[in-house]
Order: sequence, then structure tokens, then C-alpha cells
Amino acid sequence: MLGSGLGGRPLLEVPARQGPGALRYWLPISHNQFFQLNRSNRYGNVKPTSQDSLTSYSDNIMLQVTLLLKDFEEKIQKWYIEIAELGRVDNMLTELRERVLKTSQELYRLQMARGTSGNVSARDPESGLIAITPSGIPYEVLTTEDITIVNQHGKVVYGGQIPSSETPMHTAVYRLRPNIHGIVHTHSLYATVFSVLNKELPVVTVPLAMFGPVPVAGFRLPGSQELADEVARCLGSRRKSVLLQNHGALCADDTVEKALNCAIYIEEGSHVAYLALLAGGLNPIPHKYVAMMQDVSGKGRVL
Repeated sequence: MLGSGLGGRPLLEVPARQGPGALRYWLPISHNQFFQLNRSNRYGNVKPTSQDSLTSYSDNIMLQVTLLLKDFEEKIQKWYIEIAELGRVDNMLTELRERVLKTSQELYRLQMARGTSGNVSARDPESGLIAITPSGIPYEVLTTEDITIVNQHGKVVYGGQIPSSETPMHTAVYRLRPNIHGIVHTHSLYATVFSVLNKELPVVTVPLAMFGPVPVAGFRLPGSQELADEVARCLGSRRKSVLLQNHGALCADDTVEKALNCAIYIEEGSHVAYLALLAGGLNPIPHKYVAMMQDVSGKGRVL
């Protein structure tokens, strides 16, 4: 049966199955399809005049209805897939934002960032989308909804807050290092002290063997592309940590939780190194033993 929908859009009524009480669909069709169907049915000017023409007419109608139904079913299936994908992405982004929030709260609890200083991000390995802390909101009042989603170039794709001013630094590292999926930038006390000294942090503790020695990135304006480029240059293809001169530290790893762990050990090592300097001098672990510990750690053993 042919009919008309909103705005004069032609509609075709077709059964979903045969038999009494069968469900029926009203399918939107184009005006051209309406014209073709109308020409060959009994409401048009061309009427079947014999049994053969009636059969031909019926076959033509059924063929076109079948094609319309097939197209409709394909669209429905596509919509189901798109809806499922949207749900999966939404769940992934929620989990990513929650992990960034939890890491940020722990960073604040450990007093490695105060007020609105420092920032935290995590990247989804599959989509490449990045969840990052917002600009100007204190850690103690952050919520999951405050965590902003950006792409690898820093463009906001989801969220109502302005992303961290250091987003260029985070995205520069992610673009450089495909294996990095979590970054923590701290303003922790002793790491910042060592950055002011503008000295490479040597491996003075066993945990530092996994991350050191830690170089110092030259001072650049915070939030600038110049700082982002300098940090990426210092990290290179293998390092997981770098001090930012007169600024703080940045740690990167394959998860945001591991990046926080790195930041904790960088702060501990900086504290030990500073006290050792006050006591008379540094005595770093010899390079050959650092290499041996790194080799052991690379094989999955915990030191």
C-alpha cells in the first residue's frame, strides 16, 4: 500500500511477516520509487489486462518491495553497529577519564602538585584519543566530567573544560612515542630543586636505575610549543623522564599509573641526591651496575 508521510515523503506499507496479525512497516521511499511503483499498480493508469500481465505486475511489485526491505534491513544493521560503537567508545572514554582523575588525586595527596600546578594525561591505544586534566581547576574539586578529551594534536573532541595549558607538551610526546600512553607532569619539591640546579639527576638509588640518569630540558615558556619540542627532544626514543629547568619534571610510560610511579621515584631520587650534595657530594651507582639492573628489569623481574 502506498501512502504519504511528513512533508509529503512517499511511504510504502509492507508486512514484516505473513499471516494474521502480521507486523507492518511504513518505509520511506523516494519520489522516483513511488512513481515506479504507482505506474505498475492498480491505482495507476496502467492496469493489468490478463493473467500474465497480473503475474508480471505482482512479480515486479514483490521484487521492488524485496529490494526496499533489503535496503531497510541493511540500514538498521548499520545503525545497530554505530550505536554499539558509540557505546563502546563512551565506556572507554569514561574509564580513561576516571583513571586520569584517580592519578591526579593521588598526585595531589602525595603533595607532588599543589593548587592547579602539574597535569596528568592518558591515551587510549586503540582510538588515540587523550584524556587530560583541565586548566585552572584545583585537584581537590576535580570530577570525571572535568577531564577533557583531545586528539593527538590537542583539539578538544569531548568535554566542557579547557584542557591543560601544557597539552602541547603531552601531545608532542604521544606523537613521538607510540608506546607511551600515560604522562604525569609534576611540580614536586625536590625534582624542581634539582631542575633549578640545572644538573642531570644521576642514578643514586636502585629505583632510579629504571628511569635515570634524568636529563634537564632547557627552560622554555610554560605551555609553549618550544617547551613541547624541547621535552620531546630530551626524552628521545627511550627515556621515560626528564627534568624541566626551573619548572618541574615530566614522566611518561605505557600507562598513566606507571608514569605516576616513575614520578614518585624521580622525586625520591631528587631528594636523596639533594641531601647527599648537602652532606658533601654524590656517589652514583656505577654505570655497569645500572646497565645490569636495567637488563634484569627489562626481562620482567622486579628489583
